Amino acid sequence: MNASDREQLVVWLEQMIDGRIAAEDLARLQQLLTDEDEARQLYLDLTRQHAQLQWEEARLKSLAATETPKPATTGRSLLASRAALLLALTACAFAAVWIGRWLLPPHATRPVAQLTRVENASWGSNTLPTTLGSELAPGRLQLQLGLATIRFHSGAEVVLQGPAELELRDGMHGTLHSGTAVVEVPEPARGFTLDTPTASVIDYGTMFAVTVDSQRKTATVDVLEGEVEVQHATSKTVQRLHQKQTTVVGEDRLDDVEPSPAEPAVSDIPTRSTVDEGTVRITTATGRGGDATVIQSNVHNHANPHLVFVKNCNDEYRRKGYLAFDLQSLGGQRIESARLVLTLQPSGFGYASLVPDSTFSVYGLMDESLDKWTASNLQWETAPANIDAPGKLDGRLAGKLGQFAVPRGKQTGQVSIEGSALADFLNGDTNGIVTLIVVRDTSDRRPPGLVHAFANHQHPSAAPPTLELRLSDEER
Repeated sequence: MNASDREQLVVWLEQMIDGRIAAEDLARLQQLLTDEDEARQLYLDLTRQHAQLQWEEARLKSLAATETPKPATTGRSLLASRAALLLALTACAFAAVWIGRWLLPPHATRPVAQLTRVENASWGSNTLPTTLGSELAPGRLQLQLGLATIRFHSGAEVVLQGPAELELRDGMHGTLHSGTAVVEVPEPARGFTLDTPTASVIDYGTMFAVTVDSQRKTATVDVLEGEVEVQHATSKTVQRLHQKQTTVVGEDRLDDVEPSPAEPAVSDIPTRSTVDEGTVRITTATGRGGDATVIQSNVHNHANPHLVFVKNCNDEYRRKGYLAFDLQSLGGQRIESARLVLTLQPSGFGYASLVPDSTFSVYGLMDESLDKWTASNLQWETAPANIDAPGKLDGRLAGKLGQFAVPRGKQTGQVSIEGSALADFLNGDTNGIVTLIVVRDTSDRRPPGLVHAFANHQHPSAAPPTLELRLSDEER
């Protein structure tokens, strides 16, 4: 703790004692006391000194009010004075410790969770520490960007997606005030409850997602696995939701249970939406769109229903990603500019330390007769334009449209390509659907290297593969 921090601590403490400390300054004081052992010791020393001064002031006033004070000259009176002083100092120390425990964040003595993972995170105003591995007490976390994983001591795990605000209450309870959280609850934590401003979601051993809108007036509950109970905050009406079911809870309503959408609203990127005048977004969830992975060994246990995998290696676990975009909604309008956006996600396969900074290439499938593939029938041996080689395609059937780079160890965030090659390829489409293929140019340093992954159109929280298109008034 530097000199400036010590000076600020003294100022905030004086303001707190006088009852005039601002709420934001109290939060900063709590954070400083959380992070710095020296700050906590200084705080206790200052509170003891303050208590002792208060006691001395009261004693002197009492003496001044006595008309004929007599000096304590006898041994008995001297002993009594010393005993009184010792008792007063003990009381002051006890008061300082008690006040310190009141002001210090409760997690110092009774943590209810731990911050176990932070990915490209940017934090807002918090009453809890945000250092990876920190023990967390009841309090609030405000995540502006990125992902943060909070593991409650009951075993329940909450992945917070910024922007979002989560309040920790105890090992079995939390409150999502805004934003999105994906919650996974093991059997020992059955009954874990996530409250929102409009509803309580009670788990029955499952994985579910909850999104609270920025106005805090609605909550969307989507069950990914298992079962939950949703209780309206006002009417106390109860619904049971099972796997692949969703509901929306408003201030004065609890909507009927519906099948989960192919593209959850938590991504904040609809299948097609206007960004600004003349610009639209189309994802792989639009119409006949889709996405899939081909793997050389065709093993199904190395797949994931929410991800597209890409890997370049010298063994049978090579992977390439296939993306289909339905362009029929454009009505033949000419595309002035185009950008493909992919969202990186942790794959859970391989070690990031064994893969260097990597480059990826995106190809466009030129033979439109091969656009009719589906994720269910796509195989390594028959995938359009694929050849049995890492990071390569048949140049007669697919043309390169651009490249992007991913730094070593990075597994979150967005990457993209854009330019005339992509726009020209899209403008050349004649059947209303296009196929893009993603390969990794860079090979592993040694096995088992990291498998890179991108969110697909079924991912519960991350944005799917997206084309951002600026259109002209002309037809193609």
